[in-house]
Amino acid sequence: MMKLFHRVLSLCALAGAIVLVAACGDGATPTTVDTQVAPASVDDPASAATAPDVRTAAVTSAASTPYSGTPIAVPATIAAEAFDRGGEGVAYHDNVKGNAGGQYRISDDVDIIVSYDSTGGGYVVNNFETGEWLAYTISVATTGQYDIDVRASSAFSTGAFHIEIDGRDVTGRVAVPNTGGWAAFQWVSRKRVPLTAGQHVLKLVADQQYFNLHSIRALAAPAPTPYSGTPIAVPGTFEAENFDRGGEGVAYHDLVPGNAGGQYRTSEDVDIIASSDPSDGSYAVNNFQTGEWLTYSINVATSAQYNIELRASSALSTGAFHVEIDGKDVTGRIAVPNSSSWSKFQWIGKPGVALSAGKHLLKIVADQQYFDLTAVRVIATASTPAPLPPPPPPAPAPPPPPPPPAPPPPPVLDPSTVLFNCTFVSSATDCGFFEQAKVGGRASIAGIGRDGLTAVRLHTEPGDSNVYGSGTSERDDLSTSQSATDCYQGREQWWAHSILFPDDYVVPPAGATWNWGVLLDFHHTGSTGQANFQIVSLPTGLAFQGFGGATVANSPSDPGFYGASIGPVAKNVWYDFVYHVKWSSGNDGFFYAWVNGVRKLAHTGPTLYTGMGCYLKLANYHTPLGKSVSVIHDRVIRATSAPGVALVPLQ
Repeated sequence: MMKLFHRVLSLCALAGAIVLVAACGDGATPTTVDTQVAPASVDDPASAATAPDVRTAAVTSAASTPYSGTPIAVPATIAAEAFDRGGEGVAYHDNVKGNAGGQYRISDDVDIIVSYDSTGGGYVVNNFETGEWLAYTISVATTGQYDIDVRASSAFSTGAFHIEIDGRDVTGRVAVPNTGGWAAFQWVSRKRVPLTAGQHVLKLVADQQYFNLHSIRALAAPAPTPYSGTPIAVPGTFEAENFDRGGEGVAYHDLVPGNAGGQYRTSEDVDIIASSDPSDGSYAVNNFQTGEWLTYSINVATSAQYNIELRASSALSTGAFHVEIDGKDVTGRIAVPNSSSWSKFQWIGKPGVALSAGKHLLKIVADQQYFDLTAVRVIATASTPAPLPPPPPPAPAPPPPPPPPAPPPPPVLDPSTVLFNCTFVSSATDCGFFEQAKVGGRASIAGIGRDGLTAVRLHTEPGDSNVYGSGTSERDDLSTSQSATDCYQGREQWWAHSILFPDDYVVPPAGATWNWGVLLDFHHTGSTGQANFQIVSLPTGLAFQGFGGATVANSPSDPGFYGASIGPVAKNVWYDFVYHVKWSSGNDGFFYAWVNGVRKLAHTGPTLYTGMGCYLKLANYHTPLGKSVSVIHDRVIRATSAPGVALVPLQ
């Protein structure tokens, strides 16, 4: 780890018995280097060149012990330097040996310096680097929702982290802003994180360097209260505008302050307008945007299966939501169809949701903008009557000639199986992606979409070299984390994504120099070598390349290679890719790939390198071509089954 002693990290209060791992670090320059070997020709294994590109992944161990000998009681504020005992790879991970700060726990490898936070505190963990972490054993007294706040500082705007509970990401990527200097600390928060009573492992991982940490605190989140004073009786139907009391971040979340509709609850920030629905209510919640939510206190009369439905409208086809009960997603992503008009409402929802008797918090979360909402209903799922006995058979008749075989029906997409879905509605960094580019903003929204109105364009200009370790090769990539990709040993997944090659895409030409391009890869979490899987553009056409097993490969001549040709590049048409993969470094792994419904690859065997995971990258990464180059990506989906991803029948 390179040391930037103006960077400090401290972990503060968290309650309950949980081990928290937080990324900690040091570094001489604010640079992230990803190393990836350039793709090699399927036909010419000797032609592979090297071009760096890799992220570091944190590794969690459950063998650490509390620093004080007793788990930290939550709610609490935890000093960063009070991470667990156990050493490197057990209680923390630091990229460089030694305590460069020379303070406090000098026999450990975590860099600790004297605190210069205006609020006090003896020490600060200095200069978190990508992939570093710290572990804290905590003991949560009471199951509930907690606000987890990290007190951090940074002179950059690149820092980011996420928090895991017992190895599960519970916050998603949280950005650390430029706080105005390494001595200027502020709280960076993720609200209403569910924690269960008892002992756990809480892990804070640096997704992107650099930042300093003073402390972490975990406090019970303020609880919303019923709008009428009494929880809404279920089964029943209730008005959307009667969400709970408690204000922003407690009873609701709205991206813009103020009630833009100016109706009903005018002191709140939820936009409420007069309802245009002739069959329901006086008001409507207007213009749900991605990430906004509303909470309702309910009281379920009887444990049973219930249909949870929203009365919604939209003039677009992009809207989607899910419903949570007590912080748990119980419906999965539900699409809001185009109802042809903002004033035409219809019921949309999920049948057969199990609810237990008693009081609960029901939360409606907008996964994708835009839609309006007038009412919510939670009603008992009707039981299915037994089928009637069949009538007696008619007298036999000569069989008619067999009809010609019918074409297979189109697949029915099942949004309930979708776990990750990104169609780039707002920006290139939607859904937790972050850009790797020579000039920030090279990636932009394109007005041509495979699944909706928009997609993302990745664009390079001549000279876009030395980007995250690309050397002379040129790059504009979007990367996400291992936890968002969920690429761990033993995981089985279905993936889909679409690519379009616009007029300004340049096919790598043949010549004395081996030219290549990478369009997408599942990149391993090690420090060098070929990605575990990638789509490459070569002078001979498009191809799949994959690697796995005990040896980190540098070319197709190394053990563990598999691949298949796709065909030549066709411009201005969509390529719809579907993958069914089991991530494994052993022989139980597999990778099947389809292009526009036609299977091109069927591999069984290792799909990961031993001891590593992977993370997803959308790419426009290529040898210098002397021209501007664009690639358009859309519809990045991860699901648990083929109906969640496939647009056409899979052959």
